[in-house]
Formats: sequence, C-alpha cells, structure tokens
Amino acid sequence: MIPYLRRELIRQYAIEARGLYEKRVGRPVTYPLNVEDFFYVLFGLETVYDTAGKLNQLGEGIIGCLFPVRREPA
Repeated sequence: MIPYLRRELIRQYAIEARGLYEKRVGRPVTYPLNVEDFFYVLFGLETVYDTAGKLNQLGEGIIGCLFPVRREPA
C-alpha cells in the first residue's frame, strides 16, 4: 500500500509541476487546465478515453490509466 502524502507536500509538488510546465510551454498556466496537454508535456503520457469499458475488466475501483506515448522511429 502506498502511504498518503501530507497535503503540504502534494501542494509543493503541484506548484513545482506547474512551474516546469509553464517553462516548457513558454507561457503561464491558464485555467481550466488542459490536463491532457499537461501530462503529455511533463511526462510524455497520452490520455486515452475508455469508451469500450475495458478498465472495468481490470479490477474494482480503477478509474483511469496512463500510458507512455508510442513514438515512431525516425
């Protein structure tokens, strides 16, 4: 089991991630935040919507997954 993080630590990580995102895209964050772009820019993760209900087959309580973006060879 993963231990819970203190609220202050979560807030610190969020502020750091926001600053890194702003640096990479070259502009301030605007809200509502485009989380698909945020995850892609910071972590190279692609958002895929489960319209077929496959996550329901993985186990109870799973509401989403993050997958690395598949890059084609140059």
